[in-house]
Order: sequence, then C-alpha cells, then structure tokens
Amino acid sequence: GGRSICPSPEGGYVILGTTESFGAGSDDAWVLKLDLDGDIVWQKSYGRGGSEGGRSVCPTSDGGYMIAGSFEGDAWVLKLNSHGDVAWQKTYGGNKGSVANSISPSPDGGFVVAGITESFGAGLYDAWALKLDFDGDVVWQKSYGGEEEDMAMFVCPEPNGGYAVAGSTESFGRLRDFWILRTDSNGNIDNCSFVRGSGAEASDTTIIPADTHAEAHVPNITIVETSGVARKTEATVKTQFPVAPSVVPSSLKVLIAIVGLASLCLLALWLKSRWR
Repeated sequence: GGRSICPSPEGGYVILGTTESFGAGSDDAWVLKLDLDGDIVWQKSYGRGGSEGGRSVCPTSDGGYMIAGSFEGDAWVLKLNSHGDVAWQKTYGGNKGSVANSISPSPDGGFVVAGITESFGAGLYDAWALKLDFDGDVVWQKSYGGEEEDMAMFVCPEPNGGYAVAGSTESFGRLRDFWILRTDSNGNIDNCSFVRGSGAEASDTTIIPADTHAEAHVPNITIVETSGVARKTEATVKTQFPVAPSVVPSSLKVLIAIVGLASLCLLALWLKSRWR
C-alpha cells in the first residue's frame, strides 16, 4: 500500500509504500515515479528478505529523493538519485525497535527525521527526532516522552530554524492525545524536562534496488455525496512547560490541519462500524 507522496522536480510524483508482490521479502519498500497523468516512469523495490517498509518520501535539492521507514527493527533512511538508484542507505537504532515515520529537508541542507523508539527515552515508546547531514551522519538526536507510549508521526522545519513535530502521547493529557512539539534548531525545548539525548549509531546497509513490474490501471469507482455533520468538541490544550504567547507559524498550522484531518477520518470509520 501507499504511505507517502511528493512532487518530483521535473514534474509528476513519487509514491512510497510497501509491497508484498515484488521484491525479496514478505514486505519491501516500494517507490514508483509517475508522470502528471499517473503513468509509471520507473518503479523499484528495496529489501533483502526480511521486513522492510517505507513511510515517508521527500525531494532533495539535487533532484533525488529521501526515503524513511523501517529495516529489520531499526529506523531506515535511503538517499536515492532521480532514477531511484541508491546513493547511500543507513539504519539508526539500539537494542530494541525503532522506526522513522517522517523525513523533511532542513534549511542547512541536511534532513530531520521523526519517529518512534523503544531503545532510548523514559517510557514504553518515545517520540524520536534525528538531525542528519546530507550524507546521513547524525548531527543530533533526541527522545521526547514520559512513562507511557509517545510517538512522533510528522516533522517539518520552521522559519525560525527550529522544527515542528506532531504525534500522539499517553504520558500527558488524557488517554492518547494529539501532541505538538516545537523545538529549536538543536531539538531542544526550553524549560522542558522530558527531552533526552539518545545514542543511536548510523550503520550502513547494502540493499540493492530491484526493478518491479506493476501496471497502472484506471479503477472503476463511484463518487458518492456524503452527509457528515461537523460537531464542536471540547478538547483541552495542555503544555508541559511554560510557553510565551506567540503567533502560530504557518508550518505548525499545516501540521495541526493534517492531524485534525486524520482524526476526522478515524472518527468516521468508528461511527460507521457502530451503526452497521
């Protein structure tokens, strides 16, 4: 299935996901380059017989693409050229599981990765952010969380040089709540006690991409008008550290909109299952 899409510099799109139909293992990361009409320009799978998956893709300044996902229990990042060939590939992790859920270019030419780690931090799962240089080496890495399950799902740079991270938390708030963090350029949050350093090391992997042979088909779908009703909620916003009043940057507004849209989709699915 598809997990992420981004525009390609020369026009068209690049789609990232996971495939069981092609490749070397039960699950392989899968990248397809499409033209503006959705026809396939090239397609490749990336794996070596275990369980590998792609979760986020973004374009790079040199016309290539960055892929983030998971590789045999570790976070996985690959740098691809414009044809899908691997320039470099690395895993990041410890003695337990980790996964990279999101990757975005940083203003200095490197990349920032957000995900989940069991190897570092204070709880069952902690939100995790890594700053990488253009060659995939770690510049800094931080975990964020309390004693329960805390996750980072999206990350994007902010105009002030910091980063906005969106995810979920069970350590703070009620049950599993949406969670938005704003960090400085080094991943720190002022007056915040749950930011911790982590000690993941970058390890090279040797996956060789394989050509795949999926065909594009036009599905026979029906568009149906829906009648969903918008209702006000009474969610409470809580912060775990002092925050001075400020204008919410546009990048953070985008993240909040993404998380809000996801919540509406989950609510619709839940309501549908209740009224079957």
